[in-house]
Amino acid sequence: MSQSSFETLSKEVDQLGRLIGDVIREVAGDKGFELVESVRKMIRELRSGNWECEEELDRVISNVDKEQIITLTRAFTIFLELSNLAEDRQRVRVLHDRKQQAYPEPAKETIRAIIKQFYDQGHPDEQVQQFVNHARVELVLTAHPTEAKRRSIRRLLNDLRKLLDRQDAHDLLPSKRERIPSEVKAQLRKLWQTDFIRSHRPTVLQEVQRGLAYKDVLWDVVPRVANDLRQALLEFYPNVKKTNPLFVYGSWIGGDRDGNPYVTPSVTAQTFEWLREAALETHLNQCEGLGRSLCISDKHSEAGKMILDSVASAKERWPDLEPLLQRVPPRESYRQWIRVIHWRLSQTATLGITDLVSNIPGAYMSAAELHSDVTLIRNSLRTTGNIIIAENEVQPWLDQIRIFGFHMMHLDIRQDSSVYAEVMNDIWKATGKHDHPQGLEEVQRQELLLSTLGSEIRLGELILEEGTSRTLELFTVMRRTARVYGMAALGGHVVSMTRTPSDLLTVLWLWNWSESIDGGDAQDGHSQLPLVPLFETIQDLKNADATLSSLLSDPVYREYLKQQGNNQTIMIGYSDSTKDGGYLAGQWGLYDSQSRMAKVADEFGVNLTFFHGRGGSLGRGGGPAAKSGIKAGDKIVAVGEKN
Repeated sequence: MSQSSFETLSKEVDQLGRLIGDVIREVAGDKGFELVESVRKMIRELRSGNWECEEELDRVISNVDKEQIITLTRAFTIFLELSNLAEDRQRVRVLHDRKQQAYPEPAKETIRAIIKQFYDQGHPDEQVQQFVNHARVELVLTAHPTEAKRRSIRRLLNDLRKLLDRQDAHDLLPSKRERIPSEVKAQLRKLWQTDFIRSHRPTVLQEVQRGLAYKDVLWDVVPRVANDLRQALLEFYPNVKKTNPLFVYGSWIGGDRDGNPYVTPSVTAQTFEWLREAALETHLNQCEGLGRSLCISDKHSEAGKMILDSVASAKERWPDLEPLLQRVPPRESYRQWIRVIHWRLSQTATLGITDLVSNIPGAYMSAAELHSDVTLIRNSLRTTGNIIIAENEVQPWLDQIRIFGFHMMHLDIRQDSSVYAEVMNDIWKATGKHDHPQGLEEVQRQELLLSTLGSEIRLGELILEEGTSRTLELFTVMRRTARVYGMAALGGHVVSMTRTPSDLLTVLWLWNWSESIDGGDAQDGHSQLPLVPLFETIQDLKNADATLSSLLSDPVYREYLKQQGNNQTIMIGYSDSTKDGGYLAGQWGLYDSQSRMAKVADEFGVNLTFFHGRGGSLGRGGGPAAKSGIKAGDKIVAVGEKN
C-alpha cells in the first residue's frame, strides 16, 4: 500500500472515529465517552508493547457496571465494523489504482493478465482451449458463514458505504459535501441504537431467504466477468471460445440436514421452488428491461427473417398470444418477440414440482429453450449491423441464462453416512432381505446393495421407522424436482463421515429406488445424481484412497460415473480433521490424502475435483483461500471452498 493510499485510509478511519465518538458522547454522556476513550488508548498502548497498561486495563474492566459494559461492547463492535467498512473501500481503491497504473497493460491477477501470460509464453490455441474448457469457479453459499449480521445492520452499513462513496465524487457540489458528515452521523446514531443480535434463531426457510438476498449481486457480476474473459480471448486468442459456464453457483441452505432435524423434505422442496422462483423473476425483469430498451422499428432497421418467422409461428402455436401481441406496434418485431418470451416465462413460472410441463401451454421445457429464443435476438441484431447493441444488451442476458438457468443455484444435499446406513438396515429388515443387516461386513453390505440395486421393491405399504420414511420422502422430492425442473437444480449429494464404499452405494440405491415414484419417467435413466464422499477424520483421510479405489473398481459405480463424464467430486473436511488430530496433523492428513486420491483417479482415468470444506478460522482450516488448493496431481481439475 502506497503512503498516499494509507493516508486516505487513515483519514477515513479518523473521520468515522470522530463521528462515532460524538454519537457516544451524546448517547452515553461524557463519562461513557471518557471510559471508551481510556480503554481504547490503553489497548493501543498494549499493542505497541507497553505492558505496564495491562494491570490498569484489568482494573478498569473489573470495575465497570452493566450499563458501562454495554457501552464498551457496543462502542468497540461499531469501531470494528467501521474499520472493516473503511478497509473494504480501501481495497476497492487499491484495485482501481492498480488497473490505472498498469494500463494499457492488464493489472496483475486479472483474467486479461492470465490470458496475456499464456500468449507471452507462447502457448498454442489448443492448450489454451483446454484450459478454458476446464476453467470453472463454483461458489457455494452456506447457512453458517464466518460472519453473520442482521439484515438491518447490513443495510445501515451499506447506506454508510454509499454516503462515503458519494463523498469521494470529485464533481460533488460543496453544499452537498458539507451535509455528508451530518448524514453519516445520523446513520451512526441509528447503528448505535439497533440490536446487533437477533432476538430469536432464524428458521431454515428464513436462512434460505437470506441466502437469496445475494442473488442480485451475483446476477450483475456474472456477465461482467464473462465478458472480461470473452474480450481477453478475443484480444489474444480469437480462435478460442468459452462454450461452458465459467461460474457455477450452489447452496447448502435448505439442503444440509446433517445434524439439523429442521431441514425436512418439505423445507427442501420449498427451497427448490424458491430458488426457481428467484431465477424466473429475475429473467422476467431482464426481459422487461430489454423490451423497454429494444424499441427498434422495422421501418429503420429491418428485423431478421428468423425473428419475423418466429413471431408468426408462436401466434399460430399459441392462440392466447394474439391479444398480447396486438398491444405491440406491428413494426416493432423485436418487441413482439420479446413479448412472446415474456409470456412463455410467465407460463413457466406457474409450473409446480408435481406438474407436467406439457400441461402448461408455452412453458419452457428448459433454460436451453429460453437461451435459443434470446439468441435469435442477438443474431438478428448482429446481422443488421447492430453488433454493439447485441453485445451490450443481449449477450449479458445470455450469460446469465447459461449460468443461472431456471434454478438460480443448484442445491446440495448433505446427510451423515450413519443415517443412511440405518435407513438401509430398516428397509432390508422390513422387506425380509436380511434379518440382522447391522451385523453385515462391508463386503457383504456392498453385495446386498448391488444385488438389489434397481430391483422393484415396493416400500409404500411397509411399516418403516420415521427416519426411513423421511429419507424416502427426501428422495421423492429430489426425483420430482429432477423430472420437472431438470438435474441442474440438484447439486452434489454429500455424504458426511464417509468411511466405506457402501456409504455411497447406499445413496445410489436410494436414488435408483426413487425412479419408481409416480410410476416412473422416461428421462429417469438420464438423470445421474453426483455422489460426493466427505472424508473428515484423520483415519478416514488415511483410508480415503483405498475407499476411492474400491468404488472405482466396482463395475456398477464405474458405469454410473462414466455417464457423468468420468467426473468425481471429493469433499475433504477441515474442521473435524483439525479437531481429531490438531492443526498440523490435520493439514498433513489433508495434503497426503489428496495426493494419494489423485494417483488413484489417474489410474482409473477419472477427473477429480476437490471440494474443500474450509472456513476462515484456524479450527476450520484458516489461511488465505488462494493457498489452500495444493496441486496434488494432474487429475485434480478444480478446487472449491466453503465458508
